Amino acid sequence: MATPGSKRIRLSSQDLQNTPNANEEVETRVILKIPNGLYYKNFDKMRKNEQLCDIKIIAKNGEEIRAHKAVLAANSKYFNIMFNSQFKESKEFEIQIQDLDPHALNLLIDFIYTSELAINVQNVQEILNGICLLQLDETIRSECIDYMKSRIDPANCLGMKEMAERLGLRDFYTFSLSYALVHFSQVYKKEEFLLITFDQILQIIKSEDLCANEEDVYESVMKWIKYDIENRNKHLPDLMEYVQSRKFANYFSDRN
Repeated sequence: MATPGSKRIRLSSQDLQNTPNANEEVETRVILKIPNGLYYKNFDKMRKNEQLCDIKIIAKNGEEIRAHKAVLAANSKYFNIMFNSQFKESKEFEIQIQDLDPHALNLLIDFIYTSELAINVQNVQEILNGICLLQLDETIRSECIDYMKSRIDPANCLGMKEMAERLGLRDFYTFSLSYALVHFSQVYKKEEFLLITFDQILQIIKSEDLCANEEDVYESVMKWIKYDIENRNKHLPDLMEYVQSRKFANYFSDRN
């Protein structure tokens, strides 16, 4: 009987003529390719039945997720380092992951086993945060970023910019910032704009790429100040300096 890595075949009559021992059956080795998903499907069944699981992950809400160290380490640089190092977690059966949303953590562990990940507007930011933390394949990270780019709008672009900066996603950060600058006349009217810091609003209104007239810039500054006037009023002189400079710049531009 042929082994999984080999297959017994008979040569054609033409080939037999060129074979020293024409009556002999010839064994030729061939490669049988089986999709990786078939293996992981079985691992996933074992995980759900808690068979041979050697790690228990405790999410920040106390939920327990059982898994196999080898499977996690093979698909995540984060787990690979953890389980193949001198960290105490490499020897323990139980670890805690407190930095991720529990639902996103569950989805990502499922993804490692099934190669399927359901994302939507509500969960994509938490999932992207998890992908970066667990250091999963860059392909899935890129697909999440592409999805977010397709869903960006004046109401969420500043939040996306902040998240991209926090996760070190430079291209996505630049994309989100550019979107905010181009659509500023709509962005400053959204609630998200009122929640940004002084440094963030200063970055926007002093940018040479800002697509807005002085009236919009002035209104945005006053709206941001009034949202928390007690703590923000001290920033008014600095912000108004850029409002005035934009006004003068537009004045001279019109004259020329």
